[in-house]
Amino acid sequence: MDPKKLLIAYLIAILFFSTLSLMPGQTSGAFPGENGKIVFYSNRDGSWQIYSMKADGSDVNQLTFGIKDGEPCWSHDGKKIVFTGWDDLDPEIYVMNADGTERLQLTFNTEFDGEPCWSPDGKKIVFISVNPNRDREVFLMNSDGTGVTQLTFGMRDAEDLAWSPDGEKIVFNSNKDGDQEIYIMDVDGSNIKKLTDNRDDDWNPTWSPDGKRIAFTSDRRGYNEIFTFNPEGSELTQLTFREEDVCPSWSPDGKKIAFIRFDPSKYPLVGWQVFIMNADGKNQFKITDTVACIFQPRGIDWRPNWQPIIEGWHVITLESVSGEGKIIFDGNKHAKFLYKPSGIYDIELELTSGYRFVRWETFGNITVIDPNSETTKCIVRGDGSLRMVQTKTQKKFPFGLIPWKKVDLIVYPEGVGTISSMPEPTFGIPPNFWASHYKQGEEVRFWAKPSNESDWEFVGWEGPEGIVYMSNPFITTIEDQRYIKAIFKRSENEKPVD
Repeated sequence: MDPKKLLIAYLIAILFFSTLSLMPGQTSGAFPGENGKIVFYSNRDGSWQIYSMKADGSDVNQLTFGIKDGEPCWSHDGKKIVFTGWDDLDPEIYVMNADGTERLQLTFNTEFDGEPCWSPDGKKIVFISVNPNRDREVFLMNSDGTGVTQLTFGMRDAEDLAWSPDGEKIVFNSNKDGDQEIYIMDVDGSNIKKLTDNRDDDWNPTWSPDGKRIAFTSDRRGYNEIFTFNPEGSELTQLTFREEDVCPSWSPDGKKIAFIRFDPSKYPLVGWQVFIMNADGKNQFKITDTVACIFQPRGIDWRPNWQPIIEGWHVITLESVSGEGKIIFDGNKHAKFLYKPSGIYDIELELTSGYRFVRWETFGNITVIDPNSETTKCIVRGDGSLRMVQTKTQKKFPFGLIPWKKVDLIVYPEGVGTISSMPEPTFGIPPNFWASHYKQGEEVRFWAKPSNESDWEFVGWEGPEGIVYMSNPFITTIEDQRYIKAIFKRSENEKPVD
């Protein structure tokens, strides 16, 4: 029998005989880590339930036993699963532990709520819901179900959500223009951009863990196959050539892709199976064997999602001071935070136009080998933050005139300590004659010292940005008029007054 006709007959059987109300979409988070289990949903036993298994297809465990459950997506740390459930006969969003325990309902809506996807920091969940106009739009909420916000308007049946690993973008598909196309937007719903634009359907987008590629499904060759391109929509690469491959999901290490393939090899027993392949499309092999007679409402394993294991990994926060420059950490320049195991990583920077590099600063359990070099290495031993300090390129002034900037030095609480600096402040140029000025573009070190160390201890520095710096001395480059506040607190060793 012709495979295409067989597929059509099978889909007709599913349409009329299956109890499936779950949209056949792909809500995927591809978060970095070590490769854990694969979660998927299946009607292998007659009803749609969520299962987990090892990456070789062994150790299959049923995680849910509700009326109908599906669309599972792992949290960034691999400890939780968010999914769609039908406990009240209405699709709502739930969360549970990795072993299926502690099932908790997050949404309570009379309309469809589904296709949930965690944010990389675990604080938000993006999902699909039906608005009052009956359109399927993208919504956002806190991970506890509060703070629901609509992100898209007029996208018409948006689906297949995936969050970028750096937490900055969301990719999805919509048939707004009459066929399924892939779109990308900022996490607040702004700057929506179409990545594909053709007469064929493009769907199932999912990010690679390093954020450099997006895998997706397309029927642009006549059948559903899996492709990848970069986040700008260029450099298209086709990975499968077997007819009817869908639902790609990256492994946390970025080396593998799990996907679904229609398998008629045991006709009249047929099914949609989970396959694994290398990220370049090579070495494809099957890890599930769920089949049913072609006219039975069974035989489908759907929407695999790969668990990231980050035990022993550390959270690294990346910051840029005095500009919008980017830190390129281990080749990734778009992240505000990363998860990395202990090790040594290359770091460099991408400066903001009109700025120059000053130094690297580190906090917590990371260090930089050469803090004064734009390109160096970072040693990660635990959680911490890496800060790139840059300053505006110093302007040349006529007649040798050097601008001076006033810096207010504040002690909080007042009078419990002192602030000193190197170099020391100088008098301003007329008419500002007070000694609280520093040369613009000059690097200054500030020290804070309590007046009575037995009563007070230093906590940190606060600047106009509201950021508290813990280092003492605090090193900064003077650019504009500002204040610097040294914050103290009562010493824990202070003896109570009798």
